[in-house]
Amino acid sequence: MSASDSRSPAGGNRRSRDRWPRARILEAVACIGLALLAYWLLQFLSFEPKQRVAGAVVVLLFAAFTLVLPEYFVRRDARPYSAKPSCEEHLKAVNSVRTTLLQGLAGLLLLATVLSTWLQVQNNRQTDLTERFARAAEQLGSRNREHQSLRTFAVYALERLAKDSPDYAADITELLTSFVRRTTPPLEGPSLCEKYGKKNLALLDSRAPDVQTAIQAIRHLAADPALAPSKPINLGHADLRRVVIREPNLTVDFHNARFVASELCWGDLRGVNLRKANFNKAILIGAHLQGADLTQANLEDTDLRGACLNRTKLDAASLKNAIADNTTEWPQGFNAGTAGVVIQPAKLFTKRFTDCEGRPVR
Repeated sequence: MSASDSRSPAGGNRRSRDRWPRARILEAVACIGLALLAYWLLQFLSFEPKQRVAGAVVVLLFAAFTLVLPEYFVRRDARPYSAKPSCEEHLKAVNSVRTTLLQGLAGLLLLATVLSTWLQVQNNRQTDLTERFARAAEQLGSRNREHQSLRTFAVYALERLAKDSPDYAADITELLTSFVRRTTPPLEGPSLCEKYGKKNLALLDSRAPDVQTAIQAIRHLAADPALAPSKPINLGHADLRRVVIREPNLTVDFHNARFVASELCWGDLRGVNLRKANFNKAILIGAHLQGADLTQANLEDTDLRGACLNRTKLDAASLKNAIADNTTEWPQGFNAGTAGVVIQPAKLFTKRFTDCEGRPVR
């Protein structure tokens, strides 16, 4: 081959193709070297492993977008054309591609920053919710009687947490019902209401404000479809004498709730949804149940002496061996004897000076 052949355009293109792979290899090595240098520098500055890897990837992409890809795209796009661009045109095309790629990389980095910030905010929020739940649960677990105000505050904090994060609502409802059962166990069995009567017994919110506040939180959560627990509310074996469960302008939903052996003497449950609730062996002396829905409820062996059940729905309710007296008021047309209710003489502690509507009784 002559010297003139080696200087021919074909020979020049061949030498250019020979230099192209070597140049690309050197650029690739340079990119990897910069990425490793960035990783080492971040390690020296005590960054976390994930942060070091992310930094090295960013440097690698930046180097590739600056050194390798612009030249590659320009050469690729120029192949279909026979005319070879001048050096000035080639450099201008490379710079234009480089600028576009760097703008795209900046947009990706901005998007990654926004996403990382959002994930960090969500992580911090989850951590904050967990800490709030743990702190309130610890305060609620205090058994010291002097800590009633602290426990009341913890109940409010848990209710607020359930509204802020509905995922916690079921656990919070279970925690509150457990607190009520643990804090108010029956002390002396069914005779407790008879022994003390109503005159010497303060309302539950005065006697145990933390417990009444917990029941208030439970009924608020039960009334919200987005926060209502999937499991039945369990308030069985609890001393809830003179409890107030009803609330004006609120549909309180305690369907399927368990009040087994609980004491709800003179409690206010007017208009409460108690469908399929279990009141087996519960004490409901003097309880106000006007307008409540007790459809398919279990009232077997329940003490209903002095209770107000007018306008109460008792469809398919089981009242076998339930106890009542002549001060118990029933829904219109309801036959207590046919339902299996045991009628006993009225005692002093069940006699009322007002009827279920608050009118004086002569």
